[in-house]
Amino acid sequence: MYHSIHTDFIQTPIKEILIEGVNVSRAIGNGIETQPLYTYIMPSLFLKMTGAQEQKLKCICWEIATHDYEYRRRLLENEDKLGECSKYSAKNKIYTDLVKRIKSLGGDLDNEKVNLINRVIEDIKDIFKYSNFSSWLQKDFQNFDKGIKNKFSEKQILAKDKKSGGVKLFESVLQKDYEEIVYKERNRCAHNTTSYQRNLPDLDTLASEEYLWHNYFYRYAILVLIDEIFILLYNKYMELIKEKHIM
Repeated sequence: MYHSIHTDFIQTPIKEILIEGVNVSRAIGNGIETQPLYTYIMPSLFLKMTGAQEQKLKCICWEIATHDYEYRRRLLENEDKLGECSKYSAKNKIYTDLVKRIKSLGGDLDNEKVNLINRVIEDIKDIFKYSNFSSWLQKDFQNFDKGIKNKFSEKQILAKDKKSGGVKLFESVLQKDYEEIVYKERNRCAHNTTSYQRNLPDLDTLASEEYLWHNYFYRYAILVLIDEIFILLYNKYMELIKEKHIM
């Protein structure tokens, strides 16, 4: 009987990193003297989440490769160019591969989308509602609270790809937000480019309505959404693998 050494890690939600960070920060209070700490704490949690997600996607790839030798060949020869699994293109490729395998095994995910979106939104709100984070960045949290349902619309997530006839992780709006708001910030934090680069946004950009979404609550929400999607897919895939006695 095959036993996956990756399953516990894959099934552990990365929102646990946020819960841990919020709980730890309660001890310092939320007075004005603690305000500068968010510039260290929030990027640190963000980096832990991106790192965990990248490792999780690599583990999922190895699980697929355990059961599919052709996929194993592709993975080892780097045909899909997944890299660190940090780019949208890599996440989307893994998503489409998993969905394809689930459908080939007789599985279906069509009824999961709305519940998934609502759960992620409520989870992020509940985690931060009475935390230091929402006190430190009240405006950012209020904007997130008011507008997130418009961003996380049903049409933007787990969409059909009209060009290829297949599926894709995000539609254009969320795909762009991931690349511009999450991925670029991931690189800035990971490589500490803000310490030596001076290409900061101009005043018009900072004043724009769209720039309101360049905040950590939204970044966290996108990462948690992606994580919940892959946990759902992985569980479904493993369930079907066991049912078909492929293990």
